[in-house]
Amino acid sequence: MEALAFVLIVLSGAALGFCLHQVRFSQPIKKAPGYGLIRMVVFLYSTDDVEKTFKPIISDWHREYFEALATQRTWKSRWINIHYCYRFAQAMGLCKAWKLVGIIVKTVTSAFSK
Repeated sequence: MEALAFVLIVLSGAALGFCLHQVRFSQPIKKAPGYGLIRMVVFLYSTDDVEKTFKPIISDWHREYFEALATQRTWKSRWINIHYCYRFAQAMGLCKAWKLVGIIVKTVTSAFSK
């Protein structure tokens, strides 16, 4: 009986060690995509704007991203990150700012080319 208990303890310890090894030495857990963006938005925008505008974007982003990862579609997950970064920039109004910069550059270069 003692021998059986000893074997069970050794096997359970080995199984636990294997599980800890897998958790510890497999890929490290990374922050979800958009984590840094949402932290920046919380600092820059009102709570109401964050809840109504940015949180739904992050929610959709996470849902689509983790669905792609669950189905082993790495390239789709990368495309989803690019797509939602652009959507986030649109929501922040950065796309309009870049358009304005483009118009200014075009005006300045046309003024100097005359």
